[in-house]
Amino acid sequence: MSGSRAGSDGPAVPGLGPEPSGGPAGRARRRRRGAIVVLALACVPLLGARPAAAAGSRFASVNATVGVGTGTLEVSFAEMGLLAGGAIADQARADATVGYGCRDGTGRTDGSASEVVSASVAQVGWFVPGADGSVRAALSLPAPGPGSFTCRPGEQMILTSVTYTDVSVTDLTNGIGQSVAGTFAQLRVGP
Repeated sequence: MSGSRAGSDGPAVPGLGPEPSGGPAGRARRRRRGAIVVLALACVPLLGARPAAAAGSRFASVNATVGVGTGTLEVSFAEMGLLAGGAIADQARADATVGYGCRDGTGRTDGSASEVVSASVAQVGWFVPGADGSVRAALSLPAPGPGSFTCRPGEQMILTSVTYTDVSVTDLTNGIGQSVAGTFAQLRVGP
C-alpha cells in the first residue's frame, strides 16, 4: 500500500501537517515568521517608557525675576517625581522686548538714538535628580542683543528697558511644562 505519512517527504496537505523542510513554501513561511519577529522586536522600544522619563513628574514651583542692572531673566524652578540619577533636559523660554539707547560722556541719554528689539529667548540645561527624585535649579535668559544698532563715537550703548512675557519652563525629557504668570520688566537697566 502506498501513501504519505505525516513527516515524510511526500506531498503536504494544507492544514494537515508541516511543509517539507526543504520546499519553497516552507522557506517562505520561515522568512515571514522571521520578519514578524524582527518587526515585533523593533517595536518594543516604542511601547516602553523613555529612559529618564517618570510618570509622576511635575513642577512644584516656577518663579522668574529680572536681574538688577543686567536685564537677564532668571527662571528658577523645582521639579519633583523624577527618576533619581537619570539626566533630564529642562528649557526656560520667554518673549523679550528690549530698549537700547546711547549715553554721552556727561551721563545724559540721547533721546534721538534708540532701538527696540523683540525676540524669543531660550536656554536649555541638563540636570540629574537627587535621591529624592527632585531638581531645584535656575536658568538665565539673556536679553536679546541690539542687532545692528550702534551709538555715535564717544557714546556708550546702554540697555534702557527690558520686558519679558510668556515665560515658561518645559521638561523636554518628560514632556511637561509650566507657565509663569505675569510680565517681568525693568526700566533704566544699564549703568
